[in-house]
Amino acid sequence: YRGMVSTVGFTAGDCQAAVVGFDIQSNRSYVQRTFRVGPTGDFLPPEMVYVWPNPGRGSEVYFHFYVNQNARVKVEVFNLTGRRIAVIEGRGEGGRPPHQVSSNALVWNISGVASDVYLFRLSAESETPGARGSVLKKFAIVK
Repeated sequence: YRGMVSTVGFTAGDCQAAVVGFDIQSNRSYVQRTFRVGPTGDFLPPEMVYVWPNPGRGSEVYFHFYVNQNARVKVEVFNLTGRRIAVIEGRGEGGRPPHQVSSNALVWNISGVASDVYLFRLSAESETPGARGSVLKKFAIVK
């Protein structure tokens, strides 16, 4: 018997796989297994949190991030005096590849925002209890 098993498409949590095979005389064999797939790596790696474009120009900036499991996400934007000027909330899909068109991102409309340097804190909390993280970074808006 020759064959290949692929695990593409499994997500974190309980998964089930079934394999059916036949030998050279067409005898059938079947096996089914349940297993658990857990997230790998850091929940919210700081190097995978950034603003694009930076400096922000035009009408929108995108807060990109990577989380290794589904999460509730919040971005708070502060001016340099520490006053919070915006809050953006959303959801992140766990394991979505970073730094790509389809990566996780929250959008902020900067049409009425002045040119300056700003700080942002991106916080995430997993939808299943246990993981949380926060990253603080700076960015600029130039108009």
